[in-house]
Amino acid sequence: MARVSPSDIDRQALNRLRSQVRAYFKMYWYTDWARHSSVFTGYEHIPNKNNFYEDVKDRIDQKLSEKYGLIAASKKSVSIDSVRRFLLETKDSFDDKVLEAFLLLTGSDLTWDEYKVSNLSGERAYRKAGMRRKTLWLGAVFFLITALSAVTLYRLRPHGPAEVYLSTVLIPGSSGIPKVKITYDLKGAQYKSATIFFDHYRLNLMSEKGDTLVGSVLPGKSVAKLYLDDKLVRTIPVLIPSSGWAGSINNKIPLNQETFLKDGELHFRSSDKLKEMYGPEYYTSFLNFREFGVHGDSFSLEAELMNSEATGGLWAYDVSVDIVGTKEDMVFNLLSPDATMYARLSVAETDFSTGVRAGVLPRLGVDLSHWRQLNVSTRNQRFQISLDNEVLVESDYTGEIGEIVGVQFYLKGSGAVRNVSLQPFGEPEKRINL
Repeated sequence: MARVSPSDIDRQALNRLRSQVRAYFKMYWYTDWARHSSVFTGYEHIPNKNNFYEDVKDRIDQKLSEKYGLIAASKKSVSIDSVRRFLLETKDSFDDKVLEAFLLLTGSDLTWDEYKVSNLSGERAYRKAGMRRKTLWLGAVFFLITALSAVTLYRLRPHGPAEVYLSTVLIPGSSGIPKVKITYDLKGAQYKSATIFFDHYRLNLMSEKGDTLVGSVLPGKSVAKLYLDDKLVRTIPVLIPSSGWAGSINNKIPLNQETFLKDGELHFRSSDKLKEMYGPEYYTSFLNFREFGVHGDSFSLEAELMNSEATGGLWAYDVSVDIVGTKEDMVFNLLSPDATMYARLSVAETDFSTGVRAGVLPRLGVDLSHWRQLNVSTRNQRFQISLDNEVLVESDYTGEIGEIVGVQFYLKGSGAVRNVSLQPFGEPEKRINL
């Protein structure tokens, strides 16, 4: 989430991250980056900066793919311009995606909110260290006593959190989007700070037990994380259902249903103002999350899709389909034939991004300039994707999707979707019109 008015905590954490990124380049320059300059004396002294930015982006994309897989990584990728701005500009507000990309580049698995928690602890430790340095003039004896006292206190403190309790309950909201009630009990655990992260919220706990209410959460699968000091001690998965179809721009900015749903057609119409607001590249998301009573390893999904310049679509005319399960997901995209280098496909534990399996990806390049009938099905560990009754991909897969809890269409620009239905495989009488 981009912060329009970043807090002092955000700025401190950003400055610290920038220092870590700079230290990362200095440490690995001779082994990984020397082709850009014989020595590293600063970004401003690199002769061909554009090549350097492209290389940094490629390295980030590689790390994203290694951690998340190609499909999820494509949504977390950052632009070359974002790399340039982070490294060179004095701007103090960035999208979380950019910040987390540079965290991953330096070897950290923390989210931006989690990093800020560690940053606060690091700042406290730094200030304490500074005060200790100021007292060194009192003598070696005083320093030794202080050090021994610190060691004694550390040994007396439990190493590892005590058993804690964390649960969530959904409460209906007036806008149709439920609120989440989070109940906790730290049960005498030893800690200096206790924090719960949920969605984009950071909740500082002021008592040993109690509950807190979180609202304005976008539908989808989320997780509540409880930290004692800097240690993650509990996580709980949470499903936030939608009231029918929910829409957003870039999976962040919610849309009112009346602006995109008309006569059963999902379409948020593009405009020059929209492009000015969200930039030359943006995505429209339509999702429906709830317990459908349909198993993801034996289902059929139908929908009509279109994404073209006439509908407000952007180059590649990408339509990504996410079928979200309680265990794993099925994710693929249909796109323009000249953009199949960005094609992706993953079903449960089977990824088609590399090796022989990647040979099927060009088949996902299709003409979406008019309405096309999509059919997706799974049965007996085998899936099929068809368009206008022509099979594009059919293959076996490993792992389990589990119960379907969400269907999402993620369209580049402003494409359109209509007549979406879901049913258990071979059971049309149980058809659900979404």
